[in-house]
Amino acid sequence: QLVRKTQWEFLVKRLVTHNPPDGNVLRYFTLPGADLLDVRVLAEGCAPLGVQIEYFGFDAGMQAVELNAPRIELESALRQAGRITANAVILPDRLEDIAVDQSQAARQLEARQPFHVINIDACDHLAYQPDGRPRSTFDAVQALLRHQMVASRPWLLFITTRVEPALLAGPGDAMRQAVNDNLATAAGFGEALAAAIEADAALIEDALADVWANHDSRFLKLYAIGLGKVLLQFFHAQPNHPANVELAGACAYRVYGDEPDMIALAFRVTDRKSTRLNSSHGYISYAV
Repeated sequence: QLVRKTQWEFLVKRLVTHNPPDGNVLRYFTLPGADLLDVRVLAEGCAPLGVQIEYFGFDAGMQAVELNAPRIELESALRQAGRITANAVILPDRLEDIAVDQSQAARQLEARQPFHVINIDACDHLAYQPDGRPRSTFDAVQALLRHQMVASRPWLLFITTRVEPALLAGPGDAMRQAVNDNLATAAGFGEALAAAIEADAALIEDALADVWANHDSRFLKLYAIGLGKVLLQFFHAQPNHPANVELAGACAYRVYGDEPDMIALAFRVTDRKSTRLNSSHGYISYAV
């Protein structure tokens, strides 16, 4: 709940305040439980600003009628209170299915406009691949990034995921490569990275290998940096839709072990044309 209030609600309210959505409707991608906690928190925060939530997302657990009933009641109450629109919908598919070409989930996503906020609140890790599914959670995140390429206004990406060195797999390879590429091309990045992970800049390569392998606070910092670099490289590689990416917030907490093993990261993505236009009108940064 602390993450929902101090990260998600805070940043969404700042987004809505400085970049009001068309028609005062916030398009929100979510993976809610039956209690709709994230939707309720954001709806409460946006209501005083005159903004409704129009959410879209997936919950494979909806196929169980007894689990779906509480959500139906909550949705009805939220609609009656004017907090969500009539077009808010959750489908009984898995998130990972959006990365499968021509799947029902992928087609449903394609029919939507870019979102103002995407919230991947993953109970598992980014490399997770459901039984019988060909794609991972990380594949789904990349599908959402492709969907958002045409977004012309600033938007928020929330990723909450389990993090341990043993769970890196494919996403970890992408993060390591992104960091290494940045080291090879960006002057000054090595010194800044060394300071962040408490290492000697002259021995940064050896330090990185050690940090990626050991679960401590330095690993959490490197994970956040690595994921941020993956996002930056994705958007910088789009010649027609380049965008800037900022880390807007980061929290870590313990669930399974002695070290923090869940990380909640918030990124703000702004297409470069929008950045130039807004900066000329006193654009306010809301990174925390």
